[in-house]
Amino acid sequence: TVNNITPEGTSAYASWTKNRNTGYSLNGYVNYQYDFAKPNRVLNIVYNFAHNPGKQDNDMRFTGDYDPAIVPPWQQGRSRNEQHTVQAHFSDPLSKAFMLETGLGYIFRDYRTTSRYADNEGRELPESYYAMESEKHLMNAYLNLRYTSKLVSGSVSLKGEYLNDGHGTHIDQGT
Repeated sequence: TVNNITPEGTSAYASWTKNRNTGYSLNGYVNYQYDFAKPNRVLNIVYNFAHNPGKQDNDMRFTGDYDPAIVPPWQQGRSRNEQHTVQAHFSDPLSKAFMLETGLGYIFRDYRTTSRYADNEGRELPESYYAMESEKHLMNAYLNLRYTSKLVSGSVSLKGEYLNDGHGTHIDQGT
């Protein structure tokens, strides 16, 4: 029980809450590798996916005098997270001293969340509706050239990344 002292007097109400979360996860991958006739020359391609939907119910019940504008008594939400990843990697020993590695990657992430609120009688409060959607596209590429001998070793690397979330965020990066 909560007591609130106001200039108009004291109000009292009791509340109880029931929360329930349900959902599942689905994950998997496909991995393909091709070994060329030349020793240690390899092409590897991988596809990963993850799908995670969920549902949340928060049922809050009140008795007594309370302000529903401060605490909506019922909330229902849905969420879905999804990710797809494709990556390719190629390595080739050019000679005993030189090794070449290169790769490409693409990741797609999709997030969706909605929340709805209702009053104590179960009527939806349209002003309390919340929705969020976010899609992200991430791409990357790299190139590494390595040299190794008994006395000296070194490498030259190039890397680039690109992010686009569809909402004006663009990140281009290269090294």
